[in-house]
Amino acid sequence: MGLREAIAKKKRVAERGTETKSAQVKATALRSPASVKSSKKDDGTLQFPQLYRYPALFNMAHNIYEDFVSRLKTNENISEEKLRETIPDFLADHYHDVTPLQNAAMKNEMIDFIVDHLKGYGPVSSIFRVAGDGLNDVIINTKEYIDIIYDGKTIATPYRFKSESDLRRVIDKMLAENNRKIDDAHPIASSKLRDGSRIEAQIPPVAANDGSCLTLRKFRNIPLFLEQIIDGGQMDMKMAYFLLKAIQGKLNIIVSGGTSSGKTTFLNTMTRFVDEGDQLLTIEDTKEIMPQMPCHSVRAYEARPANEEGKGEITLEMLLRSALRSSPRRIIV
Repeated sequence: MGLREAIAKKKRVAERGTETKSAQVKATALRSPASVKSSKKDDGTLQFPQLYRYPALFNMAHNIYEDFVSRLKTNENISEEKLRETIPDFLADHYHDVTPLQNAAMKNEMIDFIVDHLKGYGPVSSIFRVAGDGLNDVIINTKEYIDIIYDGKTIATPYRFKSESDLRRVIDKMLAENNRKIDDAHPIASSKLRDGSRIEAQIPPVAANDGSCLTLRKFRNIPLFLEQIIDGGQMDMKMAYFLLKAIQGKLNIIVSGGTSSGKTTFLNTMTRFVDEGDQLLTIEDTKEIMPQMPCHSVRAYEARPANEEGKGEITLEMLLRSALRSSPRRIIV
């Protein structure tokens, strides 16, 4: 059997295992096109909201947002859908004479601004919407400087937080999704968001450049197949054939590379060639690996830091020891 035939056979197995997830991704795309399609100008560059591009508009937006929040009932748990119905009436009642909001596009930006800050992660939510699936990383170097890596290229953005406390509030909200905390006693935290995005946060005094820092790594919703890596020129057929044989021969493989070089993406594509009858165990600090094989053959372990009392830590070493006693055929650490 040739390499192409072997790849095609494994692809059919992987597609069966990811059929449900693909359906969910498509459903999400239908509900929210901006989540999978970036906002671009005619020249292909990203279209950032005007509310973030101009300081005067940013200050105006923040003042309106704070006014809106002050008028909400403190015990009111309002949904995003209800918010989007309520905000236009609020703007019409209280800010109908504000010139920038006479523009329909600007009014929509204002609605997004309020929703992002109330229900999302502030400017980070806007970045997710604008950049879409082309987004690789969000790099926040204090409240005033936010860069992104988009399609492999670093881009400076006009996004910013109003204050250090706003940035800290977003960091705390992200960490809380995975029951993690960050404070003076534990100024570094690793976690992930509900969509699987990995986050790494540092606060002063560890973050010594006058404010907190946050890095987010976005992962593809749709898996990348080996054929795409070959067609894209990142790997030739000889190397692919060698790796296929190494996996089939159950050899030990070390994957190394620089930051954002595609190590996790590469590992995900390689898991497709693991025999579906083999039990695969993954052990990670923060779960990132998404094996392209049937779910019944995969068991994922994730390390856990100690709690505030210094108890409950689960290390990679502990997980590896447990994994070796769980009849594994393959282990990824």
